[in-house]
Amino acid sequence: MKRILSALCLFLLAGYIGIYNGKIAIWMDSSEKPTKVLPYSAELLPKADQEALKKRIPFDDVQDLAELVQDYLS
Repeated sequence: MKRILSALCLFLLAGYIGIYNGKIAIWMDSSEKPTKVLPYSAELLPKADQEALKKRIPFDDVQDLAELVQDYLS
């Protein structure tokens, strides 16, 4: 977990977190493909979390991103 969060600290811009090909993913721009796909299946999350991620959850900075990732992966 620490390794993933450390890698994510490289991103300094706003973006959003969502689901891509069944995995939790991070977008830093409006492209179709995510900037980073995390090695975690969204299917393991509660249905409410899956639905929220399908709609893509915005974040404003790296702190917001780290909190979202920790919330969904812990």
